[in-house]
Amino acid sequence: MKLTYLKPLFLLLAWYAFNSQAQNPSSGATTIILVRHAEQDKTIEKDPPLNADGIQRTELLKDVLSKTKIAAAYATTYTRGKATAEPVAKANGIEISYYKLEDDEAALIKSIQEKYVGKTVLIIGHSGNIAELLNAASKSTTYNDKAIDGFSDFYVVDLVGDKPAVVTRLKYGK
Repeated sequence: MKLTYLKPLFLLLAWYAFNSQAQNPSSGATTIILVRHAEQDKTIEKDPPLNADGIQRTELLKDVLSKTKIAAAYATTYTRGKATAEPVAKANGIEISYYKLEDDEAALIKSIQEKYVGKTVLIIGHSGNIAELLNAASKSTTYNDKAIDGFSDFYVVDLVGDKPAVVTRLKYGK
């Protein structure tokens, strides 16, 4: 992965940090950073671990989020989800909370919004549930699995009360 992608991303994240209502706990905003798990080893069919690129991507994610205080991290119990969340969780001194792909996305989003008002939460998703999580947060059907492509996208989701979420799509790595 080339580090040339970092400079524009850091500038964008710095802009976001200064302009997001989520940086002000009194605003009542909860921010969710939604990321697909990193690249997995395709030679293993059942619950594959991350491959070398995936391991490198987890460190990049940790570095990209190093200036953001993460209050909680959520991942599925799949090896690739846990492994993607671990560096960020460790850097923030938090344990990973686990959810199941079968869980109700709207209930998960609502629970996080109520529990972490004014805070930022990381959710590691999978290609099959990121769209559902985004739709639950934005109270829409805008997102679909076909739009979620690759491992370099991540979404910053600002939730305030019952309003539809403000979703910002960013990229990290290649």
